[in-house]
Amino acid sequence: MKTQGSNAGRLACLDGLRGILSLMVVVIHSGQIIHYPAPVQPWITDLGDGGLAVDMFFVLSGLVVFNSLLSFRGQIVPSIVARAARIYPAYLVALAASLPLVFCGFIPQPFWAHLLAHLTMTHGLFPNDELRDIHISILQPAWSLSTEWQFYLLMAGWVAVGGLYRRQASAIFMLLGLAGVWLGRNFSPAFLPNEAHLFALGIATSALFVRQDRAPWDGFLLALAACLAVVLLRGAPTKLVVPLGWVVIVAAQLNIRGTGMVRITLESAPLRWLGKVSYSLYLIHFPILLLFAEVWNPAGRPLLSHFAWMLTILWICLAASALMQQYVEVPFNLAGHRAAKALTDSPRALFKIAR
Repeated sequence: MKTQGSNAGRLACLDGLRGILSLMVVVIHSGQIIHYPAPVQPWITDLGDGGLAVDMFFVLSGLVVFNSLLSFRGQIVPSIVARAARIYPAYLVALAASLPLVFCGFIPQPFWAHLLAHLTMTHGLFPNDELRDIHISILQPAWSLSTEWQFYLLMAGWVAVGGLYRRQASAIFMLLGLAGVWLGRNFSPAFLPNEAHLFALGIATSALFVRQDRAPWDGFLLALAACLAVVLLRGAPTKLVVPLGWVVIVAAQLNIRGTGMVRITLESAPLRWLGKVSYSLYLIHFPILLLFAEVWNPAGRPLLSHFAWMLTILWICLAASALMQQYVEVPFNLAGHRAAKALTDSPRALFKIAR
């Protein structure tokens, strides 16, 4: 199997971007739950349900997953083990935290089918007329994790068959996104073909950070044009914000003239810290919001009450995310990488670690 070079170092701007996106999702979901007073709520409504932020996360994932496969020299099993250790433990914690809230409210039926689908992260694979709304029935923000897991597995399968080539992988997922314009109509956004063009853009972008002196812009620009075309074919012009905004982020990361303030902002310590806890924040904020709104809901009260509620909930969510990142994400991530390295070095070494 042939491979290309690996990523050159940590991409600080992308860490800051993760922080902004996760905070954006918290603010939007808060508005859905407590309904901010005018004129704030109309702005939140215009942003939708956080889908633009999640779309940007998909682009990021395309870049990160391809670079991860590069770091494992295209070896599939170690890369999947490392990725599963990265996302699954924190996901299980947030899923468990959401179950009491489900039992206190509307219980999806048949419950065990919904729960099994979420435990296996297959809740994005069901058509809309089967197990309705299953993609958001327990832990609402986690619909995107099913999409990501579909991408991980399909990407791994493609690498096993076709090798670790950016352009071919980007083309395959762009074609899948194009097919999703028609194939994905009867599915939720969590169905991979509905989002595959965004992952493809991320894969193509990863080439820009390998050899910046000879960055292959042609592949990136081709993927960008194809992504814009798929978005327009889907009839969602507001979603153009994601690929066009991604161009600005990439330019800032590459330190292109005119993007200095964007780079400084994204590389600031607070945003990079937010980026570090962004995955835990993305997962755990929703059950915290629902629980806190039951205790104190400022709906219908003056803007100052909403501001106090938002400030309080942010501190709670950030504290919970920091704890979750330190005591769940970090140890399992390290263990996953040790296991993956053992698998890379020797297929039997993992069992020695397990004993």
